[in-house]
Amino acid sequence: MQYNLEIPMDKKFKHIICNLTYENLMVLLLFLTIAPYFFLALFSVPSADDFSQAFMSINKGIIGFVSLRYLNWSGRYFSDLVISTFNILGHKAQQNFLIEFYYTVPIGIIFIYFLSCYLFISLIAEESKSLWRIFFALVSTILMLSYVELRSTVFWLAGGATYTIGNSLFLVALAITLSLVYIKVESRKALYLVGLNVVLIFFINGFNEIIMVSNTVIISGLIVLGYLLRSINKSEYLKLFIFEISAIVSTLIVVFAPGNAVRASQDSEKIGVLQAMLKSLSAMNDNIFNWINPLWICFCIILFFTGHYFVSSSLELYISNKRKFIPLLVSLLAGLYMSYFVRFYALGNLGPLRANSVSYIIFFVLTFFVCLYGYTKYRTHGNLRRYNSKHIFMVIIIYCFLSTAVNFKLIAKEFKGLKNHYIYYQAIYPQLISGNPGDNIRVPPEPQVSVLRWKCYLTDDNQYWTNKAVASYFNVRSVKAEGGGAPDPHCGGFESYQRNRSE
Repeated sequence: MQYNLEIPMDKKFKHIICNLTYENLMVLLLFLTIAPYFFLALFSVPSADDFSQAFMSINKGIIGFVSLRYLNWSGRYFSDLVISTFNILGHKAQQNFLIEFYYTVPIGIIFIYFLSCYLFISLIAEESKSLWRIFFALVSTILMLSYVELRSTVFWLAGGATYTIGNSLFLVALAITLSLVYIKVESRKALYLVGLNVVLIFFINGFNEIIMVSNTVIISGLIVLGYLLRSINKSEYLKLFIFEISAIVSTLIVVFAPGNAVRASQDSEKIGVLQAMLKSLSAMNDNIFNWINPLWICFCIILFFTGHYFVSSSLELYISNKRKFIPLLVSLLAGLYMSYFVRFYALGNLGPLRANSVSYIIFFVLTFFVCLYGYTKYRTHGNLRRYNSKHIFMVIIIYCFLSTAVNFKLIAKEFKGLKNHYIYYQAIYPQLISGNPGDNIRVPPEPQVSVLRWKCYLTDDNQYWTNKAVASYFNVRSVKAEGGGAPDPHCGGFESYQRNRSE
């Protein structure tokens, strides 16, 4: 006699739900909190920088694009390599890849950041289980996406590659450094990890000048303070010194790029060193208090509740040793300060723009270690007990609810803006794609999008750089947004736009 053991679909669903553990429910709830951002990604379209960089990449090739940017714009050799590779591979896969599959950009960038948080906790707390690593990565990704300025780079290839992907690699490199030098005992993986970190540091410094300076300052601080406090041995000092060489070499490559002078002559505003130092201190103070909000407080509480899942014996030994722990905190604070100073010094009052992405990631790492230090201190005194999954689940519910409540209006507004922007470009694409090299294309004004904070829109001046970028990509003579307003003063070429309009 045969029995039909197949469970009906509705019963299968109930069976899965009923057998979910609190840990699995937390991960599911966190994923659902992130889901709206993946939905927003479906309405993403290229921005001005994306069109110009795609055009140059396709016509110059990877090496040609990186060389051209290095000589005429900046020394960001690795972010340019990432951007050109994406554009060329996408174009070879499908000619209109940038237009039709741009939604892969924000989805990919969010996943890369999630993966970096997963690797960060895996290296720092290697004894933790995979489920709790996923849990930490999801919580961290939600926190990042909750900040408007950080979220804006995610939906923009040029910004996401330059800042968010650079930040992601920085997280991994810092975790490798600490695991090799302070937290983890010597192992067979040590030589492999040293080589990997040398390459990572070299790549990181080629993403943008903010992370380049901050990353180099942090490594330098670990070396100097570690030596002064006698907290590292010769083997550990040698590893840090090798990392410092990689940081210095890559920094010199960026600093001596001829394109830096070209860019500075176009959109910089020089201020004195003392003024830059004071403005940097003020900007750092203002942004720290901006980051310390209810959602950040919930994140700290979550770390306290889940501390026993992440504090391994080796990590606890490191945190409890002030001679080892203080160099890290001081170095991170120095890196946070320098992330603002380098921008103020190079670009004057325009400095803080876009710097917060890098500054945030350093503040995030500071939050992580300070919370774990507080956890180990109170646990040592018997004031903190191990919390079970039910308690943590309640905190996660509050965290997800708060994240959704804080961002609900913004997400709704951004969805409307992205939808209008998406519809606008879907309407003008046929006209642009079918245009001939001698055509002068006229389009309606471009709708504003809040999530694309740094987007430079099409204007009514066909000589403005955004108009020229779109025209070049679609191989037409010119593009003009009839009735379009003036560009944002923070966008490059504002002076030339005013000059052209007055003539």
